[in-house]
This record gives sequence, structure tokens and C-alpha cells, in this order.
Amino acid sequence: MLKTPLTRMKKNPKTMITFIFLWILVQILLWAFVYPTIDISVSPHILWVWFLSGCSLASLITAIIAAWKDPGYLTKPDIPFQELLIKFDSTMLCPECEIIWTQRSKHCSICNWCVEWFDHHCPWINNCVGLKNHTWFLWFLLFTELTLVIVDVLLIFKINAYYEVP
Repeated sequence: MLKTPLTRMKKNPKTMITFIFLWILVQILLWAFVYPTIDISVSPHILWVWFLSGCSLASLITAIIAAWKDPGYLTKPDIPFQELLIKFDSTMLCPECEIIWTQRSKHCSICNWCVEWFDHHCPWINNCVGLKNHTWFLWFLLFTELTLVIVDVLLIFKINAYYEVP
């Protein structure tokens, strides 16, 4: 039986670059093939197109903000770590960062930082999700989901128009 080696993962910008590339590709495909086929004389259809463009752009912007924003990295105190070991219980200290953990903080093995209110390390934004960027990450998820739902609605409109009896 093969075993995977226990090596530490490192931050890798490839997934964020892949996300941006796929976003651009989807926009090109939408503007080249989907939008020209929509009957804009029917007012709800043009609203769907503008709403889709807005949600898609908002998804990209919130992903970039969540990726670049500090997730809430804990800073190292001025006190030497040996003194922290004397003053605090050792379970309240991070041996790698040499800091005092807060209640919901955790050490990210990929970023090698302790993050306040650590949720997870997201490979799509190539950053930890923590206290300071959690809201932006949730907005990113919401706009991405809305974009997918709107594409589904436009697809249903197109299928109904194709099979509609003249």
C-alpha cells in the first residue's frame, strides 16, 4: 500500500490565478455566445443579463478583497516566550508563533501563522479565512452562488424558448 509523504503544504497562488482565468473565460463565453441570443426587447431578460454581470463582477471583486485582506493574524508580544510559559498555561500558547492564543484562534499549517477566529485556509483565495476577512469571504460565496443561479435561470429561459411551439 502506498502512503503519501507527510510534507507541509505551502501557500500557492495557482488556484487564485486559475479562478481569475476561469472568471475571464466565463465572461468571454457569456458575452460571445449567451448574451447575443437573449431577446432584449423583453424587459425581464435584459434585467437578468445586467444582474448576472453585476453578480459575476461582485464575485471577482470580493474574492480579490478576501484574498488580499489580512485574516486576523495574531501578533507576537514583546515578552519573551520563556516568560509566557511561566505566566500562562502551555495549552494557551502557540509554540510555532510564540504567541498567546485567543479563544477561537488556531495555527494555520499552510500560512504558518496563528489566525484569530480561524475558519479554514481557502485554496481559492489562497488565504486563511478569519476574523478580518470572513465577511468578504461570505460575500464572495453569496455572489458566486447568485451567479450560478442566474446562469441556470437564463438557461431555463433559453430551453423554454427553444422548445416553445410557434
